[in-house]
Amino acid sequence: MDEFIKILQKALELELNGFDFYRKMSSSSKNRLVKKLFLHLAKEEKLHYQRINHIAKSLASNKRIFRKDIKLGKIEGRIFDEIFSDYEDDKEYKAEVEALKTAEKMEKGSIKHYQNALTKTNDPLIKEFLSRLIKEEEGHLISIVDSIEYLKSPEDWHQRHERSMYDGA
Repeated sequence: MDEFIKILQKALELELNGFDFYRKMSSSSKNRLVKKLFLHLAKEEKLHYQRINHIAKSLASNKRIFRKDIKLGKIEGRIFDEIFSDYEDDKEYKAEVEALKTAEKMEKGSIKHYQNALTKTNDPLIKEFLSRLIKEEEGHLISIVDSIEYLKSPEDWHQRHERSMYDGA
């Protein structure tokens, strides 16, 4: 159990770093939609932190975990379409793209950490919670990658996105 508590402590660090980074980037972004994306990601990372912290404290004091303890947000991470649906600016934002690339690395690190954590527990509720976290982080990752591609070339992104809708890809 001590090893798993350490895994959760590392998860807390990852989520706190994500929250701080997204909050900072939302303040410095010059693109209103990237700012909105970073604010949303910060809010979700904060919720992840709160849930993980509660679970870690419960496990450390041998308290039972309940279904309500593993509840996360309504949207499983993917919010690109919602945020960028009214995007009309064709100007490239280099600083935002670099920040999004950093965010991409952070989300990949979180996914890897939670996938590893899944192998360290037998508790079905903890496994469900970690699986949900992975899905949310994967959704974040998809939104971040879509945002990078969109900011680099909105026309190319629209072309690929629309073609995939028709091709069934």
